[in-house]
Amino acid sequence: MNRVLKEGRKWYPQGMFARLATTMILGSGISFGCDCKDLTVLEARNLAKVVFRGRITAFRNTGNGTRSAIFTVDRVWKGDVPRIVEMPEIQGGSDCDGFPVKLEVGKVLLVYARRNGTGSYMTTVCSRTAVADKSKDFVELGAG
Repeated sequence: MNRVLKEGRKWYPQGMFARLATTMILGSGISFGCDCKDLTVLEARNLAKVVFRGRITAFRNTGNGTRSAIFTVDRVWKGDVPRIVEMPEIQGGSDCDGFPVKLEVGKVLLVYARRNGTGSYMTTVCSRTAVADKSKDFVELGAG
C-alpha cells in the first residue's frame, strides 16, 4: 500500500526497510572478515611455531567432511618440521584461521604456522603464508 506524503512524494515501506537495514549494517561497525595487523617478516616468524616452504602433493579426506593438505617440505626456517606435513584445508573464514590462498596440488607455499588445540599445524590469513613465488619474505628469512 502506497501513501502520498507531503510534497506529493510516495511512501514505499519495503524500500524504507532496505535502506534502514543497510544503514544499520554499515554503521554498526560489524566486520565480515579478518582485521589483520600487517606483520613484518620478523614478527610473523616469531609468532609462528614453524616456518617452511612446501609443495602440496595431495589431499586426504579426514572422515568428518573436511580435507587435509599434504605438503612435501623442502626448506625450513623455524621449528622441527618433518619432510611431510599435513594441515587442515581451511580457507580463511571469519575467525581468521586458514589459508589465505586457494589450495591446489602442485602449488608451493611459504607457510607460517602454529599448533591448534588438537596438535595440528594451522595457519591464518594474517600470518604472511603465501604462494612462494609471490612472496618477498625469502630475502629476510635467509637461506633456511
